[in-house]
Amino acid sequence: MAGIIRFNELTQQLVVYATDRANRPMQKEESRTPKTDDLPVRDVRCPFCPGNEGQIPEILYETSDKNGEWRTRAVLNKYPALTYEKQIEDYKTGIYTSVTACGRNEVIIESPIHNIDITQMPQEHVEQIIETYVKRYKFIYENYKEIQNIIIFRNHGADSGTSLVHPHSQIAGIAFTPKYITDKETAAKNHYEKQNHCLICDMVEYEMQENERMVYQNKAFYCFVPFAAEVPFEIWIAPKAHEGEFLNLGDKDQIELADALKTSLTRLTIRINDPDYNYVIYSGSRGEKTRGHLHWYLRIRPRTEKTAGFEIGTGVHINPNLPESDAKILRGEASILPDR
Repeated sequence: MAGIIRFNELTQQLVVYATDRANRPMQKEESRTPKTDDLPVRDVRCPFCPGNEGQIPEILYETSDKNGEWRTRAVLNKYPALTYEKQIEDYKTGIYTSVTACGRNEVIIESPIHNIDITQMPQEHVEQIIETYVKRYKFIYENYKEIQNIIIFRNHGADSGTSLVHPHSQIAGIAFTPKYITDKETAAKNHYEKQNHCLICDMVEYEMQENERMVYQNKAFYCFVPFAAEVPFEIWIAPKAHEGEFLNLGDKDQIELADALKTSLTRLTIRINDPDYNYVIYSGSRGEKTRGHLHWYLRIRPRTEKTAGFEIGTGVHINPNLPESDAKILRGEASILPDR
Protein backbone atom coordinates (compact mmCIF):
# COMPACT_ATOMS: atom_id res chain seq x y z
CA MET A 1 0.00 0.00 0.00
CA ALA A 2 1.27 3.47 -0.87
CA GLY A 3 2.15 5.87 1.92
CA ILE A 4 -0.10 8.77 2.83
CA ILE A 5 0.67 12.33 3.90
CA ARG A 6 -1.23 14.19 6.60
CA PHE A 7 -1.08 17.84 7.62
CA ASN A 8 -1.10 18.99 11.24
CA GLU A 9 -3.26 22.12 11.30
CA LEU A 10 -1.69 23.44 14.49
CA THR A 11 2.02 22.73 14.00
CA GLN A 12 1.78 23.28 10.22
CA GLN A 13 3.87 20.15 9.70
CA LEU A 14 3.50 17.47 7.06
CA VAL A 15 3.86 13.84 8.18
CA VAL A 16 4.41 10.88 5.85
CA TYR A 17 2.89 7.57 6.98
CA ALA A 18 4.27 4.20 5.80
CA THR A 19 0.84 2.61 5.97
CA ASP A 20 1.94 -0.89 4.97
CA ARG A 21 3.48 -1.23 8.44
CA ALA A 22 0.11 -0.58 10.04
CA ASN A 23 -0.86 -4.15 9.05
CA ARG A 24 1.95 -5.83 10.96
CA PRO A 25 0.85 -8.86 13.05
CA MET A 26 -0.14 -8.17 16.63
CA GLN A 27 0.67 -10.28 19.66
CA LYS A 28 -0.46 -10.00 23.28
CA GLU A 29 1.81 -7.62 25.16
CA GLU A 30 3.55 -8.54 28.37
CA SER A 31 3.34 -6.36 31.46
CA ARG A 32 6.22 -3.89 31.50
CA THR A 33 7.91 -2.16 34.40
CA PRO A 34 9.71 1.20 34.33
CA LYS A 35 13.45 1.32 33.75
CA THR A 36 13.85 2.88 37.22
CA ASP A 37 13.48 -0.55 38.88
CA ASP A 38 17.23 -1.26 38.88
CA LEU A 39 18.11 2.06 40.58
CA PRO A 40 18.65 2.63 44.32
CA VAL A 41 16.08 4.43 46.47
CA ARG A 42 18.74 7.02 47.26
CA ASP A 43 21.97 7.79 45.42
CA VAL A 44 24.70 9.55 47.42
CA ARG A 45 26.02 11.08 44.17
CA CYS A 46 22.67 12.54 43.12
CA PRO A 47 22.18 16.27 43.90
CA PHE A 48 18.39 15.85 44.04
CA CYS A 49 18.39 13.14 46.71
CA PRO A 50 17.70 14.01 50.39
CA GLY A 51 20.88 14.82 52.30
CA ASN A 52 22.58 16.31 49.25
CA GLU A 53 21.00 19.78 49.51
CA GLY A 54 24.45 21.36 49.49
CA GLN A 55 24.75 20.42 45.83
CA ILE A 56 21.67 22.37 44.69
CA PRO A 57 20.83 26.10 44.66
CA GLU A 58 18.38 27.63 47.10
CA ILE A 59 15.02 25.84 47.38
CA LEU A 60 12.43 28.21 45.91
CA TYR A 61 9.25 26.24 46.57
CA GLU A 62 8.37 23.01 48.30
CA THR A 63 5.33 20.77 48.89
CA SER A 64 5.04 18.27 51.73
CA ASP A 65 3.24 15.06 52.60
CA LYS A 66 1.00 14.62 55.65
CA ASN A 67 4.07 13.91 57.81
CA GLY A 68 5.76 17.15 56.84
CA GLU A 69 8.38 15.46 54.63
CA TRP A 70 9.03 17.21 51.32
CA ARG A 71 7.51 15.76 48.18
CA THR A 72 8.36 18.23 45.42
CA ARG A 73 10.87 21.07 45.21
CA ALA A 74 11.63 23.89 42.82
CA VAL A 75 15.22 25.13 42.47
CA LEU A 76 17.10 27.22 39.96
CA ASN A 77 18.81 25.19 37.26
CA LYS A 78 22.49 25.10 38.19
CA TYR A 79 23.44 24.80 34.51
CA PRO A 80 20.81 26.94 32.73
CA ALA A 81 20.46 27.40 29.00
CA LEU A 82 19.07 30.87 29.72
CA THR A 83 20.02 33.28 32.52
CA TYR A 84 18.11 36.28 33.79
CA GLU A 85 19.41 39.61 32.52
CA LYS A 86 17.34 42.79 32.70
CA GLN A 87 19.34 44.34 29.89
CA ILE A 88 18.87 42.44 26.64
CA GLU A 89 21.48 43.46 24.09
CA ASP A 90 21.98 42.72 20.40
CA TYR A 91 25.44 42.06 18.99
CA LYS A 92 26.51 42.34 15.36
CA THR A 93 29.38 40.38 13.82
CA GLY A 94 29.54 41.09 10.12
CA ILE A 95 26.29 39.79 8.63
CA TYR A 96 25.51 37.84 11.81
CA THR A 97 23.43 38.84 14.84
CA SER A 98 23.37 37.47 18.36
CA VAL A 99 21.42 38.50 21.44
CA THR A 100 21.66 38.05 25.20
CA ALA A 101 20.25 34.61 26.16
CA CYS A 102 17.78 36.00 28.68
CA GLY A 103 15.35 33.79 30.55
CA ARG A 104 14.80 31.79 33.70
CA ASN A 105 15.36 28.05 34.14
CA GLU A 106 14.00 26.16 37.14
CA VAL A 107 14.13 22.46 37.96
CA ILE A 108 11.15 20.73 39.55
CA ILE A 109 12.42 17.84 41.69
CA GLU A 110 9.41 15.54 41.59
CA SER A 111 10.18 13.26 44.53
CA PRO A 112 12.77 12.59 47.24
CA ILE A 113 12.83 8.97 46.02
CA HIS A 114 15.55 8.41 43.44
CA ASN A 115 14.11 5.36 41.70
CA ILE A 116 10.45 6.27 41.30
CA ASP A 117 8.60 7.47 38.23
CA ILE A 118 5.31 9.31 37.75
CA THR A 119 3.65 6.03 36.75
CA GLN A 120 4.54 4.56 40.16
CA MET A 121 3.57 7.54 42.31
CA PRO A 122 0.29 7.78 44.23
CA GLN A 123 -2.27 10.01 42.53
CA GLU A 124 -1.97 12.71 45.20
CA HIS A 125 1.79 12.91 44.63
CA VAL A 126 1.29 13.56 40.91
CA GLU A 127 -1.23 16.24 41.88
CA GLN A 128 1.51 17.96 43.87
CA ILE A 129 3.77 17.93 40.82
CA ILE A 130 1.04 19.68 38.84
CA GLU A 131 0.49 22.11 41.72
CA THR A 132 4.21 22.94 41.66
CA TYR A 133 4.08 23.53 37.91
CA VAL A 134 1.22 26.01 38.31
CA LYS A 135 2.77 27.84 41.29
CA ARG A 136 6.15 28.30 39.61
CA TYR A 137 4.57 29.21 36.27
CA LYS A 138 2.56 31.98 37.95
CA PHE A 139 5.58 33.18 39.92
CA ILE A 140 7.72 33.59 36.82
CA TYR A 141 5.06 35.40 34.81
CA GLU A 142 4.18 37.73 37.67
CA ASN A 143 7.76 38.61 38.64
CA TYR A 144 9.66 38.66 35.34
CA LYS A 145 7.96 40.99 32.90
CA GLU A 146 10.64 40.35 30.28
CA ILE A 147 9.54 36.72 29.99
CA GLN A 148 7.39 36.30 26.89
CA ASN A 149 6.79 32.56 26.87
CA ILE A 150 7.05 29.69 29.35
CA ILE A 151 7.29 25.99 28.62
CA ILE A 152 7.23 23.15 31.13
CA PHE A 153 8.95 19.99 30.02
CA ARG A 154 10.04 16.57 31.22
CA ASN A 155 12.75 14.35 29.73
CA HIS A 156 12.52 10.62 30.46
CA GLY A 157 15.28 8.23 29.46
CA ALA A 158 18.71 8.58 27.86
CA ASP A 159 17.37 9.26 24.35
CA SER A 160 15.22 12.14 25.64
CA GLY A 161 18.23 14.28 26.53
CA THR A 162 18.06 13.92 30.30
CA SER A 163 21.32 14.13 32.25
CA LEU A 164 20.03 12.94 35.67
CA VAL A 165 17.75 9.95 36.25
CA HIS A 166 16.23 11.30 39.49
CA PRO A 167 12.61 12.20 38.63
CA HIS A 168 12.47 15.86 37.63
CA SER A 169 10.97 18.34 35.19
CA GLN A 170 12.00 21.81 34.10
CA ILE A 171 10.38 25.19 33.56
CA ALA A 172 11.93 27.54 31.01
CA GLY A 173 10.84 31.16 30.91
CA ILE A 174 12.01 32.75 27.66
CA ALA A 175 12.44 36.47 26.97
CA PHE A 176 11.27 35.99 23.38
CA THR A 177 8.68 33.87 21.61
CA PRO A 178 10.36 31.11 19.56
CA LYS A 179 9.32 30.88 15.90
CA TYR A 180 7.97 27.36 16.41
CA ILE A 181 5.51 28.69 19.00
CA THR A 182 4.74 31.84 17.00
CA ASP A 183 3.89 29.70 13.96
CA LYS A 184 1.47 27.60 16.02
CA GLU A 185 -0.21 30.66 17.50
CA THR A 186 -0.51 32.20 14.04
CA ALA A 187 -2.08 29.00 12.66
CA ALA A 188 -4.55 28.98 15.55
CA LYS A 189 -5.36 32.66 15.00
CA ASN A 190 -5.90 32.16 11.26
CA HIS A 191 -8.28 29.29 11.96
CA TYR A 192 -10.16 31.37 14.51
CA GLU A 193 -10.55 34.30 12.12
CA LYS A 194 -11.93 32.01 9.39
CA GLN A 195 -14.09 29.69 11.50
CA ASN A 196 -14.79 31.77 14.63
CA HIS A 197 -13.76 28.68 16.63
CA CYS A 198 -10.66 27.65 18.54
CA LEU A 199 -8.58 25.21 16.48
CA ILE A 200 -7.86 22.79 19.35
CA CYS A 201 -11.50 22.91 20.46
CA ASP A 202 -12.46 21.90 16.91
CA MET A 203 -9.79 19.19 16.87
CA VAL A 204 -10.93 17.53 20.11
CA GLU A 205 -14.60 17.80 19.13
CA TYR A 206 -13.83 15.95 15.90
CA GLU A 207 -11.74 13.37 17.77
CA MET A 208 -14.67 12.70 20.10
CA GLN A 209 -17.08 12.32 17.17
CA GLU A 210 -14.80 10.04 15.18
CA ASN A 211 -13.51 8.20 18.28
CA GLU A 212 -10.66 6.48 16.43
CA ARG A 213 -7.70 8.22 18.03
CA MET A 214 -9.08 8.94 21.50
CA VAL A 215 -7.05 7.18 24.23
CA TYR A 216 -8.59 8.34 27.51
CA GLN A 217 -10.74 11.08 29.00
CA ASN A 218 -11.86 12.25 32.40
CA LYS A 219 -14.05 15.12 33.60
CA ALA A 220 -11.71 17.84 32.36
CA PHE A 221 -9.27 16.42 29.78
CA TYR A 222 -9.09 14.54 26.50
CA CYS A 223 -6.07 12.33 25.78
CA PHE A 224 -5.68 11.41 22.10
CA VAL A 225 -3.22 10.52 19.38
CA PRO A 226 -3.30 13.50 16.98
CA PHE A 227 -4.49 12.98 13.40
CA ALA A 228 -1.03 13.90 12.07
CA ALA A 229 1.15 12.50 14.88
CA GLU A 230 4.81 13.03 14.04
CA VAL A 231 6.03 9.93 15.91
CA PRO A 232 4.53 6.59 16.99
CA PHE A 233 2.32 6.74 20.11
CA GLU A 234 2.40 10.52 20.42
CA ILE A 235 -0.31 11.70 22.84
CA TRP A 236 -1.85 15.13 23.31
CA ILE A 237 -3.68 16.04 26.52
CA ALA A 238 -6.02 19.00 26.06
CA PRO A 239 -8.51 20.65 28.42
CA LYS A 240 -12.16 20.09 27.52
CA ALA A 241 -12.98 23.66 28.51
CA HIS A 242 -11.49 26.36 26.31
CA GLU A 243 -8.52 27.93 28.09
CA GLY A 244 -5.55 29.70 26.57
CA GLU A 245 -3.27 29.89 29.60
CA PHE A 246 -1.95 27.10 31.79
CA LEU A 247 -1.63 29.50 34.72
CA ASN A 248 -5.44 29.57 35.01
CA LEU A 249 -5.60 25.86 35.87
CA GLY A 250 -7.81 25.56 38.96
CA ASP A 251 -7.46 23.15 41.87
CA LYS A 252 -10.05 20.65 40.61
CA ASP A 253 -8.58 20.61 37.12
CA GLN A 254 -5.10 20.08 38.57
CA ILE A 255 -6.42 16.81 40.01
CA GLU A 256 -7.88 15.85 36.63
CA LEU A 257 -4.67 16.73 34.79
CA ALA A 258 -2.66 14.59 37.21
CA ASP A 259 -5.00 11.69 36.44
CA ALA A 260 -4.82 12.23 32.67
CA LEU A 261 -1.02 12.51 32.71
CA LYS A 262 -0.43 9.49 34.93
CA THR A 263 -2.88 7.38 32.92
CA SER A 264 -1.27 8.32 29.59
CA LEU A 265 2.27 7.64 30.82
CA THR A 266 1.20 4.38 32.45
CA ARG A 267 -0.27 3.16 29.17
CA LEU A 268 2.97 4.00 27.39
CA THR A 269 4.95 2.19 30.09
CA ILE A 270 2.85 -0.98 30.08
CA ARG A 271 1.98 -1.25 26.40
CA ILE A 272 5.01 0.29 24.67
CA ASN A 273 7.72 -1.06 27.00
CA ASP A 274 8.43 2.20 28.87
CA PRO A 275 9.82 4.25 25.96
CA ASP A 276 12.03 7.27 26.42
CA TYR A 277 9.95 10.39 25.89
CA ASN A 278 9.67 14.14 26.25
CA TYR A 279 6.55 15.94 27.29
CA VAL A 280 5.96 19.67 26.97
CA ILE A 281 3.19 21.94 28.19
CA TYR A 282 2.47 24.67 25.63
CA SER A 283 0.58 27.76 26.77
CA GLY A 284 -0.23 31.19 25.35
CA SER A 285 2.53 33.76 24.98
CA ARG A 286 2.48 37.01 26.93
CA GLY A 287 1.03 39.96 25.06
CA GLU A 288 -1.70 38.15 23.16
CA LYS A 289 -4.58 40.61 23.47
CA THR A 290 -7.26 38.21 22.26
CA ARG A 291 -7.06 34.63 23.46
CA GLY A 292 -10.12 33.16 21.80
CA HIS A 293 -7.80 31.30 19.43
CA LEU A 294 -5.37 29.97 22.08
CA HIS A 295 -5.82 26.68 23.91
CA TRP A 296 -3.02 25.22 26.05
CA TYR A 297 -2.16 21.52 25.82
CA LEU A 298 0.39 18.93 26.91
CA ARG A 299 2.23 16.92 24.26
CA ILE A 300 3.91 13.57 25.00
CA ARG A 301 6.45 12.64 22.32
CA PRO A 302 7.93 9.14 22.68
CA ARG A 303 11.46 8.59 21.38
CA THR A 304 10.72 5.37 19.51
CA GLU A 305 12.17 6.47 16.15
CA LYS A 306 15.46 8.06 15.10
CA THR A 307 15.60 11.15 12.93
CA ALA A 308 17.28 10.18 9.66
CA GLY A 309 18.32 11.68 6.34
CA PHE A 310 14.86 12.22 4.88
CA GLU A 311 13.66 14.14 7.93
CA ILE A 312 16.85 16.21 8.11
CA GLY A 313 16.77 16.94 4.38
CA THR A 314 13.09 17.84 4.10
CA GLY A 315 11.89 18.77 7.57
CA VAL A 316 9.08 16.25 7.03
CA HIS A 317 8.62 13.42 9.55
CA ILE A 318 8.12 9.79 8.58
CA ASN A 319 5.89 7.89 10.98
CA PRO A 320 5.73 4.10 10.45
CA ASN A 321 2.52 3.85 12.49
CA LEU A 322 -0.96 5.11 11.74
CA PRO A 323 -2.36 7.12 14.67
CA GLU A 324 -5.54 5.03 14.62
CA SER A 325 -3.54 1.83 15.18
CA ASP A 326 -1.50 3.43 17.96
CA ALA A 327 -4.66 4.58 19.74
CA LYS A 328 -6.06 1.04 19.67
CA ILE A 329 -2.89 -0.26 21.31
CA LEU A 330 -2.93 2.48 23.94
CA ARG A 331 -6.59 1.72 24.69
CA GLY A 332 -5.73 -1.96 25.10
CA GLU A 333 -7.81 -3.06 22.10
CA ALA A 334 -4.75 -4.36 20.22
CA SER A 335 -1.24 -5.36 21.15
CA ILE A 336 2.19 -4.68 19.80
CA LEU A 337 5.07 -6.95 18.92
CA PRO A 338 7.50 -7.22 21.89
CA ASP A 339 10.47 -5.82 19.93
CA ARG A 340 8.68 -2.59 18.95
